[in-house]
Amino acid sequence: MAVFVAASDESYSQGCHRNNFLYGGFLAPVTEWYGRFADDWDRNVLAGPPRIPYLHMVEIRSPKWCQENGISRTQGDQRVRAAFELISEMPSLTPISIEFNAGHLLDTITKRVLVQSAGGQIAGKTFVPDYLAFVAYAYLVLEFCNRTRPDAQKVDFLVEKNGEITNHIQQFYRDMRPGLESIGMAHLIPLLGDLIPGDKDRAPLQAADVLCWYSQNAREGVLDDKNSRRYQVIASREGVREQLTDSNVVQLWEAITGD
Repeated sequence: MAVFVAASDESYSQGCHRNNFLYGGFLAPVTEWYGRFADDWDRNVLAGPPRIPYLHMVEIRSPKWCQENGISRTQGDQRVRAAFELISEMPSLTPISIEFNAGHLLDTITKRVLVQSAGGQIAGKTFVPDYLAFVAYAYLVLEFCNRTRPDAQKVDFLVEKNGEITNHIQQFYRDMRPGLESIGMAHLIPLLGDLIPGDKDRAPLQAADVLCWYSQNAREGVLDDKNSRRYQVIASREGVREQLTDSNVVQLWEAITGD
């Protein structure tokens, strides 16, 4: 039996929070994430010289960030190429993602989400697409493992620390067990592992960022020939990529909240 880890990130269309929203990442056995892959990522992608603290696509393409970290645009592109080389050498990294219209979501789900703080107090928080997207993504991961990875003992979910959003996602994750029961998917509950907030210097989270950035920009049709060829390493791989319709989003929200 194996423990799997799903490392995830998110990406908005052209930086606009009202257009297409993509949430996704890579699923792989924990032994592969934290064995050779993590060491090779540090040595080939980050170490340089010069060393960079992490690889995130928005920053590595930012002249200001590159200047602050003493790296040229050419060197930055070399790090991205090294990342794709490592991903291509790891066929067990399975891409899984969910997409939907964030503007429709924000317009139709106007109620404030009730969340419980560490002290037990209930407070209203403005809804953000990350909440629903993570739950939908987690369901896709669990369903995929149940269908195609019979050796899976459990799935841990690695998410980047992001202040209150991460705290609220933790509550939504705790509520997944009764949610799965309510939609007739109780057989997926044994696969639910831990939700692990991690810093952006974790190699699996950086790989997830690469996946989301390239998937979103491929959808927008803005990748040049070089980057389109790179993306094929991911695009041609077995995995799951679901596009939710506006009605799917409302149905999912109702299933999550019981409304």
